[in-house]
Amino acid sequence: MESKNFEILIVSEGKVIKCNVNCTIKEKCLEYSFYLIKDWRKINSKKLSPDPKAEFRVCEAGLYHVICFVKKGCEKLILKSQDIRFDTGTKNKVAVSIYGSCVTRDILEYETISCLDLKSYFCRQSIVSSLSMPIRCDMKEVKLTSPFQKRQLHNDFSKNLFSVLASDTSEYLIIDLIDERFSLIHYRDSFITNSTSLMESNYIEEPEVIEYKKLNGKYIFDGKDLDEYLDKFSKLILNIYEPEKIIIHKAFMLDNYIDKRGELHKFPINYILENKKVNQRLDYMYNRLINNLGPVHVIDICKNEKIYQIKIKKMLCSYTKNKKDLALADENNKWGLAPMHYHEQYYKAVLLQLYKALMLT
Repeated sequence: MESKNFEILIVSEGKVIKCNVNCTIKEKCLEYSFYLIKDWRKINSKKLSPDPKAEFRVCEAGLYHVICFVKKGCEKLILKSQDIRFDTGTKNKVAVSIYGSCVTRDILEYETISCLDLKSYFCRQSIVSSLSMPIRCDMKEVKLTSPFQKRQLHNDFSKNLFSVLASDTSEYLIIDLIDERFSLIHYRDSFITNSTSLMESNYIEEPEVIEYKKLNGKYIFDGKDLDEYLDKFSKLILNIYEPEKIIIHKAFMLDNYIDKRGELHKFPINYILENKKVNQRLDYMYNRLINNLGPVHVIDICKNEKIYQIKIKKMLCSYTKNKKDLALADENNKWGLAPMHYHEQYYKAVLLQLYKALMLT
């Protein structure tokens, strides 16, 4: 193979840099792999395949070029495209909103190329609460020092989820259900999430706590069927987003964690028993939503060892060979040790899957 017989073309179209390799003579059994280079640093790649084309979604301004490796048997040829300057800004980022918890929001902290523009973030709110009657709440009476916690509590009282999502210009919605671990409170002919923020606020002095009960394979609370709320929630979400613009992050409570010294432990048995109960309900709810919403993107790293590969301490090698629960909580997590505060490798692995769902790789 000779480089003179190949031509590498690169163009910028909107948020995408496209590259195409043309061969001017008849060559058989060629394979191509690509590196996207920004300011002389590799930031993305495409694996070896017979496809002579590659597309990369980009969000940051800079000077880009593509390196292409052409392979034919044992022969290899390296091609470099011309440089192309890409000018972009926030308007060209992918606009996303989150209905979920820190297990999804914290993923964005591991972005290195700043491709995502977070429009809205709703947490500490259950599906049942989001669909219940609005409740007047004097925020001056809420004894919380954190503006973020007060804002999320206000959202849960005002039931403004769907109106905000309909107007925040987000292109994608990411959903996780970890905050469904909370019970409900029956309050003023409505329901509100019994979140840690609500408990810390002391806003409701004697809350009427409602727990979920499993009956004939369904979940019931206060005599109501959870399925009815899941179905209504799905319909309202589909009024705002197309199925392919919805990403379900199937996050669960974890039984194992890494301590500050890097050693592996199990949570106490009472945590594990509670995790099992919560995870059964979460799994039921995720599956119901996925069935209702249609062809959404699903990220399921907690239970899918083919996607998630831990690359931390060598002492974990024997553990990861078990091919079981590969996700781990971490005592070094900035929020402290808890079954839903994961190791940093988990967030990085989910971010890669998120980029694929958003067509950023």
